[in-house]
Amino acid sequence: MDPVDYHSSIHSETGETPKDRYHTGLSVIRHVEWTRCSLPF
Repeated sequence: MDPVDYHSSIHSETGETPKDRYHTGLSVIRHVEWTRCSLPF
């Protein structure tokens, strides 16, 4: 199976394609300050 075909195939558990699921779930894009994020590490 070509990897591109996977994204257009309906998933048996979710009932939607991975591509559609990704686009529906993408509602907010949060910007991260990497300096604050890396402080604990």
